[in-house]
Amino acid sequence: MKMTLVPEFHGADSLLYNMYRNLPIGAVMLDSGLMIVSSNRKFREYFACSPHGPNGLPFCKAIGCLEDTGNSKPERQGKCHKCDLLKNVTCMMQNNRQMQTVEIKSTLLCQCRKEIKWFKIDGFPVRYAGQKCAVLFFNDIADHVQKEKQLKEKLKIDMPTQVFNKYSVIQDLDAILKTEKQKSFSLCMIDFDNFKKINDTYGHLMGDKILCRFSEIARRNIRMDDIVGRFGGEEFIFIFRHTGLAQASGAISRIQCELAKSFCDEVLYPVTFSAGIIYYEENANVKTKWKSLLEAADRLLYQAKAQGKNQIVTSVWDCKNKKC
Repeated sequence: MKMTLVPEFHGADSLLYNMYRNLPIGAVMLDSGLMIVSSNRKFREYFACSPHGPNGLPFCKAIGCLEDTGNSKPERQGKCHKCDLLKNVTCMMQNNRQMQTVEIKSTLLCQCRKEIKWFKIDGFPVRYAGQKCAVLFFNDIADHVQKEKQLKEKLKIDMPTQVFNKYSVIQDLDAILKTEKQKSFSLCMIDFDNFKKINDTYGHLMGDKILCRFSEIARRNIRMDDIVGRFGGEEFIFIFRHTGLAQASGAISRIQCELAKSFCDEVLYPVTFSAGIIYYEENANVKTKWKSLLEAADRLLYQAKAQGKNQIVTSVWDCKNKKC
């Protein structure tokens, strides 16, 4: 896009200026030194950086990109999205072409409290008052980002039981193994006993009721940092953070007892599940994959089934030999 010529529009009666001033999105004009020449009402509402407005201030300072110490270097050099914005603006003015759309996150002071805002920013170069300038438009997309975040959170949930789904649990386990410095946890896999028999006798609605009540009981018996998710069908996974086998086994045992009691008057067959728990502690010299741990927990689960069901079998992961 070639540079646009902008007529003088600061006259109080200028239609163009009134349109610019009252735009429902933020608008700002920068000179070649990236100082703010002009800004509209919405921009000043977004970035209340000075009682006199942002005009005459460096662009970075006006949008809160500089450190509070007054240092001229941007925060987190090379990582700040607003610095990427600055690079794009500079590139736009140098190459005399429309700027590629950028999204930034800003922490704004709104009525004496901090508020997180997201903006989608577009811009183009112009000539104003005989010099090269840039006009940027700030579109508030905070609601869109929030809705997108909520949708992503919903996609992590198994809707019938309201616990995490398989994909989400695997992501969490993989993240723990790859990113956390102190890795110690107990991984538990459970599977309901005689579940097909219950479904065939009482119908699938009863089966769904059992899974939902189990999930409620499970959430009550784990801590906020622990994770429970549905692995598929009537299989579930627990990740007990920084927890040894005894404590993890105790939590699973309490869930077993509470679940069995809650259905003793509704179902003729005992509502039970078997569990396999493996304890993992970090070994700096050995990299463990989540799949190996799940396979180990699964083997322990089937040992519990073989021992008569409604059992818990535990083991410690041998990092050196990569087995339990």
